[in-house]
Amino acid sequence: MKEEAYQHLLATIIKNARHAENANRAKSDFISNLSYELRTTLANIIGIAQLLTMDCLLPTQQRYVTDILEACEAILPVMNRMLNLSELEAQHIELQFCTFDLKKLLEKVISQLSYQAGMRGLQLILDYPKDIPLIWVGDPNLIYHILFHLSSHALINTEQGMVVIQIVSLIKESASLHTEIICSIKDTGKGMSEAELLELNTCFTQFNPQENRRYKVFNLGLAIILSYLHVLKATLKVESTLGKGSHYICCIPLQELKEEPYVETRTTEKNNLAIFNDVTLRILLVEDNEIIQRIYRLLLERKEILYDIASNAEMALNYYMQNHYDLILLDIALPDGDGIAITKIIRQQETGKEHIPIVALTAYGQPTDQQQFLQAGIDEVLVKPIKVEQMDYLLEKWILLKSKECLDLT
Repeated sequence: MKEEAYQHLLATIIKNARHAENANRAKSDFISNLSYELRTTLANIIGIAQLLTMDCLLPTQQRYVTDILEACEAILPVMNRMLNLSELEAQHIELQFCTFDLKKLLEKVISQLSYQAGMRGLQLILDYPKDIPLIWVGDPNLIYHILFHLSSHALINTEQGMVVIQIVSLIKESASLHTEIICSIKDTGKGMSEAELLELNTCFTQFNPQENRRYKVFNLGLAIILSYLHVLKATLKVESTLGKGSHYICCIPLQELKEEPYVETRTTEKNNLAIFNDVTLRILLVEDNEIIQRIYRLLLERKEILYDIASNAEMALNYYMQNHYDLILLDIALPDGDGIAITKIIRQQETGKEHIPIVALTAYGQPTDQQQFLQAGIDEVLVKPIKVEQMDYLLEKWILLKSKECLDLT
């Protein structure tokens, strides 16, 4: 009887483990598909806005288009983090340290909220003292979203008056570069009762990232903000009086940059094309999205690059068999196939022939996806949405490489 019970228990454990594995695989597939759909939609919005910037617009129209692009740029980092649900749940969010201009980051927050403030008749003020350094080392994406949501929340709860964003820095140790930046956000809104304030500050001081669904005090996605604060090892405190406004005090550890940041210089597109103006690059663009086709077509025509466009896998292979190309820009998800299969066919045909560079332009942004693309023979991967500047640099690079090849042959 004990043996039978043991076998039954073991079978149950194995069955449950398989169910858990299947559920985890289904979640990963869902995240991957969701990531693809969101990236594709965002790429379309950014692409249309970038096309508008190339036209002659009135100053106000140019400003509106710039606001659209800045809003999309703000959405993308938080979308990337939110799509990786397992990363967020396990609190394995990796900090992306880089140098950034804190004042420009806050000006971006002000810019994104200026329309909302104007519609409510409110003043939105930035106070950045002259003695506070501009350049810092940290994760600007997380910091931006924390300060943006806190400032937005302050605006929502203010009917008249103003919201003031002020920066103060405190050096922890005089001999250390490590600093705590204190961002103070004050509003003249309705404030909070003592009970509401106590509940809110309790969330901040006793936050458990594994139970983030409990926190619904804010209407700004408090669980996400608290998760970001937790990862940055930052703190947030709120002071408020009912009827007299609220004061949000966010302390974020950063590192001051003592040396001037290195600025990479590139040869401009015009210089490259002036030196190698006798070189003609021919590209095969494989892309089924008509809006993205239109964007890439305009960029290629601006550089006087010859190109063919294929909207599916069959067309792409037919073009490849009939013509010689210097570069293939390849979408991965196509109506009748995928870019990996196309790449493998091309690589098989290249036995003894010249290697054609293939650059994947894809909405699949997971690291495992990119690794799979590279293993299939793709030379480079760009994840959508792709900025015009990125595409310009990509084309410049391959024009330069082609030009050097031509010089070597002569």
